[in-house]
Amino acid sequence: MYHCYSNDFFFVCIAIIVLLSTRFSEATTPRASTAATTTSIVNEKEDANIHSYDQDVISVETGTPFVIWDTQDTKCNDYHKPLDLPDVPARAFVDNRNVTHLITADTTSWISYGPSILDVTRNCTIAYNATFDPQPEKYAADEFIDATYSFGNGTVVGLLHTEYPGMNFQNCHADKPSYPKCWMVSIGMAVSSDWGYSWHHVRPPPHHLVASVPYKYDPSGTNLAYGWGDTSGIVRNPRDGYFYVAMMNRNRIGLQSNGTCVMRTKTLLEPKSWRGWNGSDFSVSFMNPYDDRDDENHKSDGDDDKSNIENHVCTVLDSLPPNCNMLGVTYSTYLRQFVGSLWCPFTHQGNVSPRHEFLFTTSYDMIHWSPAQTMFDPFHEEHHNPHLQNAAYPTLMDVNAPIHPRNDMNFETIGQQATLFYVQITHNFFKEGRQLMGVNVTFHNRKVSHSNTESVTRN
Repeated sequence: MYHCYSNDFFFVCIAIIVLLSTRFSEATTPRASTAATTTSIVNEKEDANIHSYDQDVISVETGTPFVIWDTQDTKCNDYHKPLDLPDVPARAFVDNRNVTHLITADTTSWISYGPSILDVTRNCTIAYNATFDPQPEKYAADEFIDATYSFGNGTVVGLLHTEYPGMNFQNCHADKPSYPKCWMVSIGMAVSSDWGYSWHHVRPPPHHLVASVPYKYDPSGTNLAYGWGDTSGIVRNPRDGYFYVAMMNRNRIGLQSNGTCVMRTKTLLEPKSWRGWNGSDFSVSFMNPYDDRDDENHKSDGDDDKSNIENHVCTVLDSLPPNCNMLGVTYSTYLRQFVGSLWCPFTHQGNVSPRHEFLFTTSYDMIHWSPAQTMFDPFHEEHHNPHLQNAAYPTLMDVNAPIHPRNDMNFETIGQQATLFYVQITHNFFKEGRQLMGVNVTFHNRKVSHSNTESVTRN
């Protein structure tokens, strides 16, 4: 306590007291916390170099694999010539009668139905047959229903992973005409108006085209398997209302690098509305290199003419390994982040090497992803299957997604628990079949506090 005994010095004393009290208060009052996750910008102290932040340390625990559907149990190919085998990631939606539609098919699409994604029966009525158009400019050869999204009124949109294997159409001049030579990939669009029981192109090919690289098909075989495809499924970002899809280009061609890029739209049923990431925003339009006519959709967005190829090149994400395919993306209400399911089998020439574990990665914005971590290893001796040759197409879905309060009829969200769907590929399809597998996954998020001498910023 301070005292002033002389009136002459009263005002001087008062000033001294105020000054000392202010300095004492500053020295003893704690500063506001600057804690933030490492995936966000950490606030910087103005007068110190010490920074504190909380880091998300995410881990998973998995159960024992189980069979969801075995091709040997239904054998739709007994009644039809095409093989019925799961050759794309599993996708699902719920209709107005609370029936779950589970899609995992080949170029001939049979659909499974049931009360939940874990309890379905194969229906041997063909829902969609690929067009097998031999003209590469049509972008409608070997088509797979690869990503679906239901509007809740019977209309369901589907992205078509479309392959053009030139050797199957006598349109390959390579010495050894086989994959990955003479192989072009693109993304088209199909639609159903009866809850997915039947499908057709949203517009006649090639006007159903959603995404392709800005280069024509190369019959020489010089360029190895290229083009946008292998989608992640469609997920809606609750923060901005856009629908997002991750996609992959297996090998570089021209200016287009190999790796994963992201595109988005707010108009699902409009093929040309999708825009890809250019490194700073979503402004990349996808062109049909065979179409020389002016495109009003491109012109309205201020694009230059189609001779400027760089306007149609999608920037791949440097936070993801270029050999990894993000085959599933869901939004976790537990982690409050997107979770990507990764399969990383591709060699530098686009070939598929066997025996790879499944990885996962997380993101707040679909652009910046965390370092990939192991989610499940189907080749671990604990899960050994003597017939197992390869495992592919990992994607996460939550059996509880359609239940209140989420009411998610497209299985685009998961909670703390989910089921990892994947395809078990055996040595002989006719003898051993091919199985759609499931394994239960539980995520854990542990916050770890750190202090550092430098600012921590998310790139």
